[in-house]
Amino acid sequence: MPDGDFGPASISNRLAKSIRWLFAALTRTRPKHAMPYTQFTFSALGRVAKASGVVRPAHIRHAQRLMFDLRFDFEDRRRAIAWFNSGKQSDFDLAPLARACLDSVDDREVLNEMALESLCAMAWTEGRPNPDCRRELERLAGLLGIGATQLNGAEFRVADHQRRQLPLNVRRAYQMLGVDHWVDEALLKLAYRRLMSRHHPDKLGVAIDIREIQNARENSIAVRDAYDLIRASRNSV
Repeated sequence: MPDGDFGPASISNRLAKSIRWLFAALTRTRPKHAMPYTQFTFSALGRVAKASGVVRPAHIRHAQRLMFDLRFDFEDRRRAIAWFNSGKQSDFDLAPLARACLDSVDDREVLNEMALESLCAMAWTEGRPNPDCRRELERLAGLLGIGATQLNGAEFRVADHQRRQLPLNVRRAYQMLGVDHWVDEALLKLAYRRLMSRHHPDKLGVAIDIREIQNARENSIAVRDAYDLIRASRNSV
């Protein structure tokens, strides 16, 4: 299996690699057995991407990398793209595909885990999913008989991997502002403004010395630099 990530929210630990390898082996040796999961996964990836609001290039890259990991040939890719596009349509019913998956009793645990991790990675491609996307993720997991505990665990692994993939200076910038890396722009700006207000020299009052003023100015500069670095890193994705 190739080692690289298939997107910013991907999971590259040994477990995820093993799952992808096993699934790829199943598609080669028992295609009829694995086909329901293949079709469900790519259709559900399209549904999750659409539920995020707009299907963005990062969502497409995630699906493409999964095709690459599964060693899809041209015809396999053509089918996967068609499934992905079908899944984006709100009137496309994924329940029959999920029932077909559940009828494939052998290796169900491995295949469920592969589908779940792929869907979570898609949902977290650009950070914490919005409420609509999160509800869709819960619904799709439920179709496969996956409960909240397993879903939450997969999301935690995705978010933790995202954080560890950030450059050290960007991680420290988030720590400086006191927010997680997945916060939206509104919460990021709110944290920035609160810290800038807290460290503003005018907040020190009148009975202060020159060193306190200098420290306040240095803290304000550090907060501003951290905010600018985070914004730049987000815009580069």
